[in-house]
Amino acid sequence: MHGRVKVRTTAEQEKIKQAERQKKAVEFKKGVELVFEKRKKQKWDDEILLITEKLLVRHPDVYTLWNIRRETFLNNNWSDEERIEKLEKELSLTESSLRENPKSYCVWHQRTWVIEHLPNPNWKREIDLCNKCLNLDERNFHCWDYRRFIASKANVPDTEELEFTTTKILNNFSNYSSWHLRSKILQKLYPSNVHDLPIRADKHDEELDLVMNATFTDPNDSSAWFYHRWLLDYWKSPLKLWRAVLTKTTLTAAFHKEVPCDFELFLNDKKYECEWKSANGKNVSAAWYAVFEKALDDDYKKIFLKFEGNHHEFKPSIKSSSEWIYESTTLSGNHNNPKLNEQLENYQTLAKMEPCNKWARLTSIHLMLNINPIGDNSKIIKEFGELIRIDPLRANYYKDMCSKYTLYYNLNPIDVEPDGSDNACDINLSNLELTSISSQEPYLTFYREVNFSNNCIENRLHQLYTLQQCVKLDLSKNNISSIKSFPTLHNLRVLLLHENQINNYEEVCDLIQRHNLTKIDLQGNPFLDKESLVSKIKNISSDVEVVA
Repeated sequence: MHGRVKVRTTAEQEKIKQAERQKKAVEFKKGVELVFEKRKKQKWDDEILLITEKLLVRHPDVYTLWNIRRETFLNNNWSDEERIEKLEKELSLTESSLRENPKSYCVWHQRTWVIEHLPNPNWKREIDLCNKCLNLDERNFHCWDYRRFIASKANVPDTEELEFTTTKILNNFSNYSSWHLRSKILQKLYPSNVHDLPIRADKHDEELDLVMNATFTDPNDSSAWFYHRWLLDYWKSPLKLWRAVLTKTTLTAAFHKEVPCDFELFLNDKKYECEWKSANGKNVSAAWYAVFEKALDDDYKKIFLKFEGNHHEFKPSIKSSSEWIYESTTLSGNHNNPKLNEQLENYQTLAKMEPCNKWARLTSIHLMLNINPIGDNSKIIKEFGELIRIDPLRANYYKDMCSKYTLYYNLNPIDVEPDGSDNACDINLSNLELTSISSQEPYLTFYREVNFSNNCIENRLHQLYTLQQCVKLDLSKNNISSIKSFPTLHNLRVLLLHENQINNYEEVCDLIQRHNLTKIDLQGNPFLDKESLVSKIKNISSDVEVVA
């Protein structure tokens, strides 16, 4: 009809858009080819800056074009005034590009580079830009990173930055970057003088109150809960060496965490040369041992292990005249802190108010672990069960957490002699539903008999590497399907693996070759030809008793 505007169909609109995209793609390709040609010929003129600027206004995330612009700046002999003028224009270009994409890695990187090459940057302008960007999106972590850089360069007082994080957090509790920056600033302003708090005690209490307000305001937002976890789980132990046992022929040392081989043995103030080996075959390990070529004498009055500048002195064992023991003192945590008890009571109340909120229950567990991990055992286990019920998608995570705690609980009441020597040679850890022993490996180092039967360790066998003193190990009924990752345990003689899912002959033969076993129990595993299995094992070691 005459006088009416033609309404384009969807197909026509798409055809027009496709043509426009193709035209822009051709123009972009021509521009890039021209830039690359000039770069190849090292023509660092104004034209290359002009072309890349036009391309970057529409496509700010092309790293290579920003790289070429930096090369142009570095390969020109401009006067100081001209260079400063061009750098200022570069700041304008990056600001325009940020309007196109405020979370562009390469644009923020380019702006950082420009600021570092300006002799006298306008720091207030940069802070204002950060404030503007963070007002638009409070969780733009690119901008938060840039703000930390600017604040450091401009010597902005930490107190001002702390106040800024407070403002942002009170405006919106759901702000990971603000909580993170706050944790860094607080450690600088109020450093702790104890090993179990990240910041000074009075400020720690204030932060617990602040984060509690956030978690009660929005119990389902995770950012404040993670900050709360940082406040609770901080533990910077000054003690790394846990225990060491020296005999006439061997020395075994267990550490609270994995460390490199940076220690020396001294006998009567004289360094004793020995070859250290890590229990896991790596450069860092939680357990190290040495076998001496020649047996030690009995007349040493002073024996110590030098580690990180500290002397860890051994004492004679009351069990044996040819054995010396070192054991570190036990570090106490903030178990009697009234603030933690108050927090626990409040979060248990929140869990009742919000029965399906996983964060309240998980935080209650961490609080009980800080306050009384042994006395609250039944409550902690019950809370883990509730977590698995209300958050089944993360059931395996909670099972692993519960497993680590259960192992800690069972290893804690170690029977210790007055001289510090461990009186327990064997330990029964069966039927505990263990899925992992991670983080507790060092504390198994000196047991000679360990029973892990009827658990759920499955194929996490590499975690057993600290059992270098173990003579008998029971891993029956653990749903193990592969023993490829089983570590080499030099003192192991009896290995029980019955009623698992092992069926690989080569893995069994490899294990036999690496150990001097007297007995291996493989019955109840789905091997197709058990006679062939026994024959293969006997060909490797005729002395081993095979139960298949």
